[in-house]
This record gives sequence, structure tokens and C-alpha cells, in this order.
Amino acid sequence: MSQARRIAPDERLALDKVGAGAPGGLSREDAEARTRRLGSELSELHDLLFYAATHSLLVVFQARDTGGKEGCIRRLLEYTN
Repeated sequence: MSQARRIAPDERLALDKVGAGAPGGLSREDAEARTRRLGSELSELHDLLFYAATHSLLVVFQARDTGGKEGCIRRLLEYTN
């Protein structure tokens, strides 16, 4: 279900090769519960990344206009400072 990928510093990623379709199989209630549960982990990881000041994180949102990118970003940023 996860489409998360770890990219090595010298590795290239062709975004046109990554599927943009919804993974499916997750109800809204399950997704909201999972978001809350993972939100606290995201907050902790964000703090570690910030205070280490040695790594960066790039998150790519791929969707058509009105695809929910902005809302998703807003929702995720609720768990960071």
C-alpha cells in the first residue's frame, strides 16, 4: 500500500514511472485513524531532522488540479511546528 521510497543521494528517480493512482483498500475512518497515529511519529521525526541539521526531506505530491495536494500538505503540517 505504501508508495514511500528511499532514494540514495546518487540515485535518480523518474516520476513518470511512478504510478499516481490511489492505492485503494482503505476506508475514510481507517485513514483518519492511521493519520492521527502516524502524526505523532511524524512530529518526532520532524524534530529529530530539524535538530540534527544534517539531512533533508523531499516530499513530492503528484496530482491533477484539485487533486487534494494542498489539503494533504496542510493536514500533515498540523503535526509539525
